[in-house]
Order: sequence, then structure tokens, then C-alpha cells
Amino acid sequence: MVASIELLQDSAFPIEDAVVVPLAQKRIQRSVGAAGVTALLAAISSGASSGTAATCKMDDVLALIQSVDPAYVSGPRSFVAMNNTTMLTLMRQTSTTGSLIWGKPRYDAAGRPILGNLPVIICPSLANVATGNKPVVVGDFGAVIHRQVKSVDVRRYEQNVALAENGMVAFEVFARHDFGVIDGNALKYLTIS
Repeated sequence: MVASIELLQDSAFPIEDAVVVPLAQKRIQRSVGAAGVTALLAAISSGASSGTAATCKMDDVLALIQSVDPAYVSGPRSFVAMNNTTMLTLMRQTSTTGSLIWGKPRYDAAGRPILGNLPVIICPSLANVATGNKPVVVGDFGAVIHRQVKSVDVRRYEQNVALAENGMVAFEVFARHDFGVIDGNALKYLTIS
């Protein structure tokens, strides 16, 4: 992030704490989320494949839930994970009579919709439904570990010639993260045909 010296001088609060760190944390969460999903999918296996090419139907997700050992789908950290587009696509599916297959969604105490007796969590970094993608993950997310080393490190640069000549200050943020899966059998993903 780059800010003008005037902004820093006129600000009633420290820019680093009020603006730079919160913005950096959002960017870090997005990139860590994408890297975490890549690591997650690499550590687990497919539990089901879609019955129709390039589509995801409610039956496919229910087959995925059924493929996971019941011990892994009965705990407090057991979920169905998908992105919002996939969830809305499933919610809109209708039967041959025109009624919604999902029906009127039930919600858990945290306000998450229930699918196959499991809460649905939205994971924006999971792929959309398309051939070869893995858009839905089911199982015990207690087997997933995300570690952030301490807090973020903010560095401020004022002496760079290009910055100084233009009355600007630059900020750079560093963070260290690790991601892993303890038990690859605790989760499975849906493969789109």
C-alpha cells in the first residue's frame, strides 16, 4: 500500500494499525484460503463423481456425504463446504414436478443451511462446477490445521527516491502461514465428470 505524506500527517490515528493491517489481513486470508484449498484437495481423495458431465446435482452431493465414514460426519466440525455459486445452484434445482429438491432450507444455530444433516460452510476458494473440478468437500474439518506464526509484520518505506520525490510512503506486510490435513480419510471431495 502507498499513502501520501499529507495523509499520514493529517490522520488522527496511526495508518498502520487502522488501515494497512486490516487491509493486509483480508488479502492474506484470501491468498491463504486459496493455498489452503489447494493443500486440502491434494491431501484427500475423491468420494464421488458427478453423474452428468459438467454438472453437480443434489444426488451427487448426497453420494459424497455417504462415501465419508459416518464417524467423520457426526462431529461438531463436520461440514459440507462449497462456494456460494455452487450452493445456490443446488438450492435452485427442481424435480420433474417443479418442486425444489433441497426444499425449504433448514438452518443450524449459527445460521448455516443444512444439507444431508450437515451444515454448509461457504468456501470462496473452492472451484465452481465444471468438468474436472472439485467443488464440494465433505467431512470433519477438525482434521484441517491452519497455523499463523505470530502476527503480521508491517514495514514502512520512506527513503526510496521515487517515493520521496513524490511525497509518498509505502507499506509492505509479511506473514507466515502453514496449512495441513492431519487425517486424509476425514474428508472427501466431489469430482465433476
